[in-house]
Amino acid sequence: MQKRIALVLWMLFIGVSGTPGADFITQLQSENPLSRSPVIQWTKYSLQNQEDSLVVPDSPIDGNFFKSALIPGWGQYSQGKTIRSGVFLGIEVAAITGYVVYDNKYEMKKDEFQTHAENNWDLQEWLNYYNPEEHPSTHSIHIRYKPSGKVYSYPSDENFPAGDHPEVHPDQWEMVWDHEGYENSYKYDQFAAGWITFDPSNPDNTETSDHLNPERAKNKDLRDTANDFADTSMLFVSGLIFNHLASAFETVFFKPADGAKTGMQMQMRYQPKRIANQTVNTVNFELRW
Repeated sequence: MQKRIALVLWMLFIGVSGTPGADFITQLQSENPLSRSPVIQWTKYSLQNQEDSLVVPDSPIDGNFFKSALIPGWGQYSQGKTIRSGVFLGIEVAAITGYVVYDNKYEMKKDEFQTHAENNWDLQEWLNYYNPEEHPSTHSIHIRYKPSGKVYSYPSDENFPAGDHPEVHPDQWEMVWDHEGYENSYKYDQFAAGWITFDPSNPDNTETSDHLNPERAKNKDLRDTANDFADTSMLFVSGLIFNHLASAFETVFFKPADGAKTGMQMQMRYQPKRIANQTVNTVNFELRW
């Protein structure tokens, strides 16, 4: 099957390019491949229509498009549009600055609500109050068994050390402050009893009545503020992406006043080469703009 495909392609090529001349075949066979450079010498050997090429019509996309896609304003500067170049570059600087500022605010506020949780939510207090058989259990946190250092998922894990179950000896366990720890401690009513302002005498300690558990409410506020900063920083990232695209396409739709011609061309050329004392037919592809 491969031989048939190769034969068909060769016949099509001969139909387009013409048959190699006798002088070409004679020179090809008589050349000593050890006495010349395959790269330099063999470029002069070609079929009749070596320079024929497949040309794509001129495209409005040129090098300035890619310049502005990389650095907004660069393509405009190359086109002589200095004011627009400055505008796109200024937007780029402002967007980067905004992202850095709000991302730093997010990191600072995240550290604040995490520290607040570590200082105001106590695992032993929660274990003294919480009973999975009596209270709703929809989520788990990670706790570490102090004697061995092994981490368990509570209350979902069923392989706790014999005799040292968290509910029996809460003092043998410590909180693992990971993503689940920070997230679940403030977010779900299941963990409300761990906050130092929890009032066990008040049955209404749900998220909708956080005024009864002030430290939990404060942690929620800190976390919401951090998330707002994170959302704002991502808006600046979206602005960066849009600025790159807008600057790139501006070079296409708003050409310089002199209408200088730009374009893109693709070429496909046949090029025989001598490799390992054999003639190898190659096709070169070139893309220019």
